[in-house]
Amino acid sequence: MRWVRFLVRPFTRKPTVVISQSDTLSRIFLTSRNLYTQVAETCCLGDGVQLDDFCKLGPNTVVGANSKIGRFTEIGSDCHIGSFVRLDSHVLVDSNTMIGDHCTVYPFAVLGYRPQDKKYKGEQTGLEIGSRCQIRENVKIERGTSFRNKTVIGNDVLLMSNVYVGHDSWLHDHVTVANNVSIAGHVELHPYCVIGGHSALHQFVRIGQGAMIGGKTIVVFQVESLQKPRGMAAIRRDVPPFCLVTGTPPRIRCLNYHQVWKKVTHHKHRKWMKQSFDYLFDSDDVSSIHQRAQHLLSQCSLSKDVSAIARYVIQEMCTFILSCHSSVRGLLTLVHNR
Repeated sequence: MRWVRFLVRPFTRKPTVVISQSDTLSRIFLTSRNLYTQVAETCCLGDGVQLDDFCKLGPNTVVGANSKIGRFTEIGSDCHIGSFVRLDSHVLVDSNTMIGDHCTVYPFAVLGYRPQDKKYKGEQTGLEIGSRCQIRENVKIERGTSFRNKTVIGNDVLLMSNVYVGHDSWLHDHVTVANNVSIAGHVELHPYCVIGGHSALHQFVRIGQGAMIGGKTIVVFQVESLQKPRGMAAIRRDVPPFCLVTGTPPRIRCLNYHQVWKKVTHHKHRKWMKQSFDYLFDSDDVSSIHQRAQHLLSQCSLSKDVSAIARYVIQEMCTFILSCHSSVRGLLTLVHNR
């Protein structure tokens, strides 16, 4: 038996490069310390920026102070990265992308790349991400098209692993999207809404403020001694504010008590809200839901014995229902049998 001896050299990683604008020789210093980092001449770096090995920064890109760019991370041209931003390893940021302050982007995220839309002809569009956002692993967010010119992500948004956000979508502030959710193009998520895992949102769908979409589960039923999975339904219609949607096919179950009961604590006010919800979605009245919403909206201003927050919740729900006349998808009105 022959033995082959390999020469093993210890791996010594180079220290992270820290850039300071006050140093006039910062770019020469960067080249001498890390030969694998590529920074365009027109790139502007703030004080205390940390650049790791093999990262690449395109022309006319601005990186704010005290931000950190991880290994193998590539940032395109004309991008604006805020202060105290952390881009972990293997993050791809395409051109015309703006990321606010105090954001964290985890590995293998793809931000602002060309949309999967046949109508897109290479026009100048972009992606805007607000402040204090958490973008987890394998998240993909497309840039906009000529329809809205940009995709917008608000402040304090949490996108968990494997989330896909289509072109021209608008996610307002404090939105939470769980794992493996697919959001098609032109979707609008209002503030404080929660999208459960494995959900799918159709194009042009609107999710109202404070609404919650329950996670989609595969329902197994038995046919001729064989177990076959039933397909998971997507959200194809607008969801009113402060409603909880569950089931396959998706149906409105009740108020989103997790959001509402935090602010409405009096039993009398809660009872009034439940009665208003039942009148809108589970009433034997022969009138349409739009007529009931208009009637209830006029009654809210006369209800002085309930709190302002309770009236606000019902008014937002009625206003959203009345605005669905101009909606592309219509309103989700299916309710679970009580």
